[in-house]
Amino acid sequence: VPRVPVEERTEEEWDRVMAFNAKGVFLGTKTAILAMRGAGGGSIVNISSISGIGQTLTQEPAYAASKGAIRVFSKLWQRNTRKTKLAATRSIQGPWIQRCFGLPFRRRKHWMNVCRVFR
Repeated sequence: VPRVPVEERTEEEWDRVMAFNAKGVFLGTKTAILAMRGAGGGSIVNISSISGIGQTLTQEPAYAASKGAIRVFSKLWQRNTRKTKLAATRSIQGPWIQRCFGLPFRRRKHWMNVCRVFR
C-alpha cells in the first residue's frame, strides 16, 4: 500500500492494511488460544511497532492505526488472562531495539531497560 496522506487513502487500502495487521493478529491469537488451552497453557507474543504509539516522524496513518490496535488488543487480552495458564505480551519494535545489536553488553542492557518503559 503506498504512503499517502489520509485524504488520499482509499477505503480499500485502509481495509487491506487493517485486515493484514490487526485482523491477522486477532485470528492468529484466537487460533493459538485454542491450541494452548488444549496443551494446558502457553504464551503469545504479538509484534507491534513504534508507529503504534505515535513515535515516528514518517509513520503512515493506516499502518500506525493497525499497529496501535495490535498493542491495545494484546494488552487487554493479557489483562484478561492473568489468572490463567495463558499469557500474552506485545513487543514494540523500533530503532532503540535495533540499536541493541552490536553494542557492548553494558549498552545493550541500557537500551533493553529503555524498551521496557514503553510496554
